[in-house]
Amino acid sequence: MHKITVSKDGPYLVSGDLPLIKVSIGANAAGASVRNEWSRDFAYPANYALCSCGGSANKPFCGSSHAKLSLDGT
Repeated sequence: MHKITVSKDGPYLVSGDLPLIKVSIGANAAGASVRNEWSRDFAYPANYALCSCGGSANKPFCGSSHAKLSLDGT
C-alpha cells in the first residue's frame, strides 16, 4: 500500500515503493499550459522523505535542513 504522510514541520514521508517522477507543465508560445513534460525518473528506495522546506542540498529528497531552518509548516 502506498502512503504519503505530511510530518509536522518536517518532510513528506513516502512509503510503499511509490515511484518518483518529475513532471513539468509545458506552455505554448502564448504562455498557455498545454502539456505535461515528463523529464526525470529518480532512483528511489521503498521508503523515502521528500523535502518540504526547499533547503535540501539533495532535492527532492530531505536533507534535514528543515531542522536548521526552524521550519514552521503551519
